[in-house]
Amino acid sequence: MIPVLHLNGYKIAGPTVLARLPEAELRSLSPATAIIPTLSKATILPVHQAFAGTLDAVIEEIRSIQRDARAQGFRERRPDP
Repeated sequence: MIPVLHLNGYKIAGPTVLARLPEAELRSLSPATAIIPTLSKATILPVHQAFAGTLDAVIEEIRSIQRDARAQGFRERRPDP
Protein backbone atom coordinates (compact mmCIF):
# COMPACT_ATOMS: atom_id res chain seq x y z
CA MET A 1 0.00 0.00 0.00
CA ILE A 2 1.23 3.49 -0.84
CA PRO A 3 -0.16 6.14 1.51
CA VAL A 4 -1.07 9.30 -0.39
CA LEU A 5 -1.61 12.59 1.37
CA HIS A 6 -3.24 15.18 -0.84
CA LEU A 7 -2.30 18.59 0.49
CA ASN A 8 -4.71 20.48 -1.67
CA GLY A 9 -3.68 24.03 -0.96
CA TYR A 10 -7.28 25.15 -1.21
CA LYS A 11 -10.55 23.74 -0.01
CA ILE A 12 -13.92 25.41 0.20
CA ALA A 13 -13.03 27.67 3.12
CA GLY A 14 -9.26 28.03 2.56
CA PRO A 15 -5.97 26.07 2.60
CA THR A 16 -5.82 22.76 4.47
CA VAL A 17 -3.90 22.62 7.76
CA LEU A 18 -1.00 20.54 6.39
CA ALA A 19 -0.83 22.65 3.22
CA ARG A 20 0.03 25.63 5.44
CA LEU A 21 3.17 23.95 6.82
CA PRO A 22 6.53 24.83 5.26
CA GLU A 23 7.94 21.88 3.29
CA ALA A 24 10.77 21.30 5.82
CA GLU A 25 8.29 21.07 8.67
CA LEU A 26 6.06 18.72 6.70
CA ARG A 27 9.05 16.46 5.97
CA SER A 28 10.00 16.48 9.67
CA LEU A 29 6.77 14.64 10.45
CA SER A 30 7.87 11.57 8.47
CA PRO A 31 10.36 9.90 10.88
CA ALA A 32 7.61 9.26 13.42
CA THR A 33 5.53 7.49 10.78
CA ALA A 34 8.38 5.65 8.97
CA ILE A 35 7.09 7.17 5.74
CA ILE A 36 9.58 8.58 3.26
CA PRO A 37 7.84 11.59 1.73
CA THR A 38 7.94 12.23 -1.99
CA LEU A 39 6.32 15.51 -2.92
CA SER A 40 4.63 16.35 -6.19
CA LYS A 41 3.86 19.96 -6.95
CA ALA A 42 1.84 21.06 -9.95
CA THR A 43 -0.66 23.59 -11.12
CA ILE A 44 -4.17 22.57 -12.13
CA LEU A 45 -3.52 21.50 -15.73
CA PRO A 46 -0.47 19.20 -15.45
CA VAL A 47 -1.31 17.88 -11.98
CA HIS A 48 -2.29 14.39 -13.18
CA GLN A 49 0.96 13.95 -15.12
CA ALA A 50 3.06 15.24 -12.21
CA PHE A 51 1.26 12.96 -9.75
CA ALA A 52 1.64 9.96 -12.06
CA GLY A 53 5.37 10.69 -12.35
CA THR A 54 5.68 10.88 -8.56
CA LEU A 55 3.84 7.56 -8.15
CA ASP A 56 6.08 5.94 -10.79
CA ALA A 57 9.19 7.08 -8.86
CA VAL A 58 7.78 5.83 -5.54
CA ILE A 59 6.82 2.46 -7.00
CA GLU A 60 10.30 2.07 -8.50
CA GLU A 61 11.84 2.86 -5.08
CA ILE A 62 9.62 0.19 -3.48
CA ARG A 63 10.66 -2.32 -6.15
CA SER A 64 14.31 -1.48 -5.54
CA ILE A 65 13.88 -2.12 -1.81
CA GLN A 66 12.11 -5.41 -2.55
CA ARG A 67 14.82 -6.56 -5.00
CA ASP A 68 17.53 -5.75 -2.48
CA ALA A 69 15.71 -7.53 0.35
CA ARG A 70 15.11 -10.62 -1.78
CA ALA A 71 18.72 -10.76 -2.96
CA GLN A 72 20.50 -9.76 0.25
CA GLY A 73 17.91 -10.48 2.93
CA PHE A 74 16.67 -7.93 5.41
CA ARG A 75 19.58 -6.15 7.06
CA GLU A 76 18.15 -3.02 8.63
CA ARG A 77 15.59 -0.31 8.05
CA ARG A 78 16.69 2.27 5.52
CA PRO A 79 17.46 5.65 7.06
CA ASP A 80 15.25 8.61 6.26
CA PRO A 81 16.60 10.71 3.39
